[in-house]
Amino acid sequence: MAISVTYGLFSKKGKIANKHITIKDDYFKIDKVSVLLDTITIDCFMIEDKFSRYFLRDSQGKIAIYSVLNDDLIAYFLDKKPQQVTIIEETYHKHEGPYITVKACQNSLYYDLERGKYTIKKQDEPSVSFTPDVYDYDANYKLGKPLFKKK
Repeated sequence: MAISVTYGLFSKKGKIANKHITIKDDYFKIDKVSVLLDTITIDCFMIEDKFSRYFLRDSQGKIAIYSVLNDDLIAYFLDKKPQQVTIIEETYHKHEGPYITVKACQNSLYYDLERGKYTIKKQDEPSVSFTPDVYDYDANYKLGKPLFKKK
């Protein structure tokens, strides 16, 4: 018991986003963390050709957004940056407390809603794991001018 409490106090946690997203001048900015827009990757999970969830992240592991909501943020990327969105057929998902597991034929996503930590495992590739500087989940972003804001 003391070990798990101690671990929780000292384990790295991302900062949950609470303001807005700005996409401007080829940069994606959430709170005070800014990354090049071209470094963003989104896995859009579908079940029988219907939206299920998406997972947005950058290549440096600074930002992560997980959502089961088909909001304006995923719509923006599908419309304006479709080359950065990978459509994946979801085969399994599980939600246990703050832990999310999403599986597809060739890859798996493990996401911790409390810390923002995620791991992506792809067949025949090494795992990728990050605890981002800032993260969010199920925010239901709405397109504003010039910002995406939480509803």
